[in-house]
Amino acid sequence: EGTVRKVTLIPGIGIGPEWQDPTQLTSESVVSIFEAVNVPVVFDRIDNFSFEDTKSRELLKKNNCILLGVMVPERGVKAKYNDNHKFYKYLDLYANVNLCFSIPSIKSRHSNVDIAVIRENTEGIVSAILGEFSGIEHEVYPGVMESLKVTTKKSSARLIEYAFEFTRMSGRKKITVIHKANIM
Repeated sequence: EGTVRKVTLIPGIGIGPEWQDPTQLTSESVVSIFEAVNVPVVFDRIDNFSFEDTKSRELLKKNNCILLGVMVPERGVKAKYNDNHKFYKYLDLYANVNLCFSIPSIKSRHSNVDIAVIRENTEGIVSAILGEFSGIEHEVYPGVMESLKVTTKKSSARLIEYAFEFTRMSGRKKITVIHKANIM
């Protein structure tokens, strides 16, 4: 039990069985799990979200939390510079935090894993399909594509400050900085 929180839900499409069956949305699985364990959340659902629609975009700031399914231009089309990156930029969600840890009751190759990966989210996006891209791509000659990677001091400094604060607040002792220059 606790205070009921409102969460914006944008189901999206794009991963898992959703490609074959739009009734099997990953976000719907999360909603059903929340209901089953009585998580005190009420979802404000936005179906058919369009980033180009001003009213849809304004709804993004209505609640403090958004459950976002992967957005792609249309079903069956692999995403390029997609609405996901537009979300990050519009809401200034500059720090992508991924926590990786081992669960003691599950046998795995590595034990005692506790890593936090913090990645800058607004100046470029990493796609499992396409690698790193910034949305600044163009064809310079038929069949020849060029992609620019923009990295600013301001965004880098803000991410580093976030990483150090995250490290301090989570009781961690070490930071390792990695760049992806080899991708571009």
